[in-house]
Formats: sequence, C-alpha cells, structure tokens
Amino acid sequence: MSLRRLRGVDAYVWYNQTPTNHMHTLKVAMLDTANASVPYSAERFTSDLNDRLHRIPSFRWLLLETPLGLHHPVWVDDPNFDIARHVCRTTAQAPGGPRQRDEIIGAIASTPLPADRPLWQVHLVEGLADGRIAAVVKVHHAMADGNAAANQLLSIIDAPEGVAPPTKAWNPAPVPSRSTLIWKALRAHPSQARRLAELVRQTRRGRRAAKEYWERRGSSPTRPFSGPRTFLNGAIDHRRGFATTAVPLEAVNALRGNDYSVNDFVLAIATGALRRILLDHNDLSGEALVAYVPTATSRLPDRLYGNSVGPLFTELPVHIDDCRRRLPLIHDGMQSARQANDLLGPHLFDDWLEYVPPKLFTWIAGAYSRSKLVARRRPRMNVLVSNVRGPSQPLTIFGLPMSDFYSVGPLDIGMALNITVWSYGGNLNFTVLTCPAQLPDAHAVTAAIQDAFKELQSSFECSTGPRAEAES
Repeated sequence: MSLRRLRGVDAYVWYNQTPTNHMHTLKVAMLDTANASVPYSAERFTSDLNDRLHRIPSFRWLLLETPLGLHHPVWVDDPNFDIARHVCRTTAQAPGGPRQRDEIIGAIASTPLPADRPLWQVHLVEGLADGRIAAVVKVHHAMADGNAAANQLLSIIDAPEGVAPPTKAWNPAPVPSRSTLIWKALRAHPSQARRLAELVRQTRRGRRAAKEYWERRGSSPTRPFSGPRTFLNGAIDHRRGFATTAVPLEAVNALRGNDYSVNDFVLAIATGALRRILLDHNDLSGEALVAYVPTATSRLPDRLYGNSVGPLFTELPVHIDDCRRRLPLIHDGMQSARQANDLLGPHLFDDWLEYVPPKLFTWIAGAYSRSKLVARRRPRMNVLVSNVRGPSQPLTIFGLPMSDFYSVGPLDIGMALNITVWSYGGNLNFTVLTCPAQLPDAHAVTAAIQDAFKELQSSFECSTGPRAEAES
C-alpha cells in the first residue's frame, strides 16, 4: 500500500487524543461457546482472525506523523505486524455476570491504544456465565466510525457453510522515508490551496441558505456551547465506566407508528433517562440539554475505514416532564437540524477540517482539556447520542454464535457521558460509557434507560398514532 493521508475529519479525531480523552471506540461481541460448531480456544480465535485479516486492510496499517507537522499523519503498512501484539486474554471474576464483565470492559476503555502498532486490540474476556466470552474490539476512532465498523464486522463473519474463507499472504510495502513524507506533504499543499476559494464560496452559499431556512421557521438552530452546565460536564479523567441494556425493536416499532423514526425514539428514551439522572442529582434546570448526534454523510455503503459523519446538534427537552410532549419536540428538532445541514452542505465540516493545522490543533486540544475553562464555560455539548443500524440476522464468527453486540464511541473533552445504540437481531442495544469522576456507576444510566422506555410504553397506545395522541 502506498501511504494514505488521513482526511481532515480523521485527523481531527486523532488530534483530540489527550491523556484523559481516549479517542478509541469499543465493539463488544458476546460469543456463545456452549453452542459453537468448533471448540473455543484463544489460540484458535487468534488464528482464525489472522486468516481473515486481509478483509480489513486497515488493521495492518501503522499511523505515522508527518515530520515538522507539515500535513496530517499518514497510514502506512506495518512491516512488523504481529497479531499476537493485538489479542489479549482476561478472566472475569466469579460469577462472571454482567457486572464483572462491565468492570473489565471499563478498565479496557480506560487505557489508550499503543501508538507503535496498528491502532486496534481484541480483548477476550473469558470466565463469563452461560458459556460465553466477550470479544472486546478496541479501535481508534481515527481508523473507523460506526458505519465503517459495521462493515468491518460483516467482513469477518463466517462464510456460508462449506465455503472456506480465502487467505492472502501479507506483503507490506516499505515504510516511506522521512524525506519522502516531507516531499509528499509539500506536494499536497498547492492543490489543496487551489480548492480553498471554491470552498469559501460554497460555505457562503450554504450559510445563506441555512440562515434563510431558520428565518422562515422563525426559530434558531441548536449550536454548540449553548447547553446548560450540569454535573455531567466538566474536566474528566482517564477512567471509564461501561454498562449495557437492551430494548426490543418490535416494541419500539409498535409505538412509533408512521410519524416517528426509530432514531426519534432512541433520542426520546435518552432524554427520559437523562431527566431521571439529573433529577437524582438535583441538577435539573429549566433548559434543554444539547446533544451531539453524529449523522452519516458517506455515499460509499461498503466503506471499511475512516470517518464520514456530520455534526448535528439538537436539543433534548429534559426540562419537560411529559414524555408525550417531548417526543414531537425531539422529532421536529432533528428534522430541522437535518434540513439545515443539507442546505449548509453535509460535507462542509469535513472539507474545512482538511485545513486544520496539525501542531496548532493538537496544542489547543491538550491545553483546553487541562484548563479550568472546561468547568467554567458552557459545554460544547452535554451528551453524545449515536444510533447505528446493525445486522438484523444473527451472526456467527469463527464458529461461535454471536448472541449480542454492543458498541460505544469515546467521550469528549468536558463530557462525561456517551450513549450509543446498535441494533442487532431484534434489539436496540444501548451502551453507556461514563467518566466515574462525574458518574460513578454507569449502570444507573442503563436503569434510567429502561425506566424511560417503560414510561413511553405506558404513555402511548400502540393502536393510536403517536403524533395524534401527543397533540390531543
């Protein structure tokens, strides 16, 4: 592979890495060893993964900084790749239930990925109840977003019975020299500079169209740094808490009718849970929270690496006590944010990030995370809520049935809570990542998620359209 330079959005993620802000994601596959078609062993798992690794080329890429910060870092082939450096084993304490599993996963999330090798690991958590293991895949967000990660998962699942997975020999390209990295960085700048004038024109047109849209609506967009200060925001440390829970997708579909999307209900459940948490901490103000909701912008359905997400900010009306009133507000807020983002240009954020100065941004991210401003000013966002559509059919990996799948992205500077939802089989699997400095028990959030879902169930009749009932 010739070197691949990080796109601006991928580099932006990399620059946000600080000692307390780990920018990796977690994918947790719960694998059933009791009903496996082959005996489980960590050695077999590692060997099978290595045989299929050619399907995920980025898992053999090493990240190199461009000398002197002349351009974004580049991916190159790792000439010393050894899968043994990426697969780890851990045994859960008895009885091996969800609490013991989650404690281990929280510890895995609390340490950064080593930068001297491809930016991923698999931790095999053994000793769990019911003959299961947890394969915890830790991948740096600069390498893959949620949709790319979904494609990575699908690329290593078992082939149809009787079809052996193909293997390919690993022949890494030579690592480019320092002078080559400098030369290629300098060569990239003239063409990038020529695109700047058109990008400025596109930005002006997009901002004008979005402004006119908001004026016609008679409202204002939800902006970053406009949310209230809560105990969920402030300086975070390196520690992470982890917890999961599930909501039946069929039950959500029965509630939502024709007026609302699954994503609307995900946000409504998150809103109800956040209201409960804030009330429990006596920290509920009269303002809505600001949520960052990543939205896919890629036109490549089979993308296996990189990020292609747009930043949508929307309000979560935690200050309203009636969930039937909250849901239409959430729906309308997301519809408006998406419409305005389309007018502005869904790729505009990505395009501008191509011009982020590497050294300057790394310094700013580090300085801001260490400063007292994080605790004093309004947060950039109160919470991140992400929803990714996963496989609808049960999968098998290396002969092991996958009973559940969970995923969660990183926290952000000044933000102690991430709620990520992946659908798998017949469930919406909610995964919570917290910083214990603000939220000591991540399971308090998953309990609040279940309460919020039950509240929605009791408030909406399945036979009645939710919008009609909400407005009655």
